[in-house]
This record gives sequence, C-alpha cells and structure tokens, in this order.
Amino acid sequence: MRFFSAVISLRKQKEDDDFQFFGNELISIAIGKDLVNNLKKFSIADENKSEAGGVLFGYRYKDGIEITEFTTPMPSDVRRPHSFMRTDQQHINKANSLWSESDYKCDYIGEWHTHPRGNAEPSYIDRREWIELYKSFRKPIVTIIQSPSNFQVYFVGK
Repeated sequence: MRFFSAVISLRKQKEDDDFQFFGNELISIAIGKDLVNNLKKFSIADENKSEAGGVLFGYRYKDGIEITEFTTPMPSDVRRPHSFMRTDQQHINKANSLWSESDYKCDYIGEWHTHPRGNAEPSYIDRREWIELYKSFRKPIVTIIQSPSNFQVYFVGK
C-alpha cells in the first residue's frame, strides 16, 4: 500500500488580539502572537548564524490546530549554517511534561526551524523529513520556517 502525503504552504488569513491564523479552505492553524514573536527572535539576518529549531505543541480540533508551546534550541542540538538537528533529550522531556500536565490533550504538532541566510522555502531535505514525520505519527503535522524576511507555515498531511 502506498502512503501519499502533501506539503502545503498556508497563507496568513487573519489575526486578532491574541492569534495569527493561517490556512486554506481545508484547515485552520491558530498560532499565538507571543509565540510568533518569540520564534522571530531566532531569525535575525546574520551571515555567520546557524539554523535554530525546535518542536511545536498544541491542540488538535475537528476543524483546526492551535499551537500554544514550542521548544527552543537546546545545548546538545546540532546547529549548522544550513541545517538543524534536534538531538537533545530536553525536547522529549518537554513533550512528556506538556502531555501529562494537560491530561493528555496537549500534543506534538510539528517542528520549526530557521533559514538565517535565505528564504522560508523548504529544502528537499526539509520536505523529505516532514513526510517521514507524518508517516511516523500518522496524523497531520505543522511546520514553520522563519527566515529574516518571512514567517511561513506548512501543513503536512493528506
């Protein structure tokens, strides 16, 4: 059996006092403005800067996803100018903590990382890794790429 999936770029639809909303006619993603602003701090243009990244957490609803938490780069993560590898155990510890503190409702939503030297378009490696994550979790994931000039949200699912 073949497993088909798609990586879809989502446009910002609207915002209110607390959230920015991204989506299309099939899905809506709500991201807290504070979270967006905190993620943007990792994307300052700098030719000598390495990529940063982490994990996104939140809640899944019938008609959308709300992203409420994220992890930042940890000491054991591998950060390079053109790649980020999440290897530190603290990301998993945060996931387990949020899961139990929320009565098993706060879920892994996806990943985020920066492109400090370019645009927010996913590389071939980004797309391949996202599809593998989707296959592994068997539920849609959301990914974010932050570049110095753009904040882009992607939906990975079918």
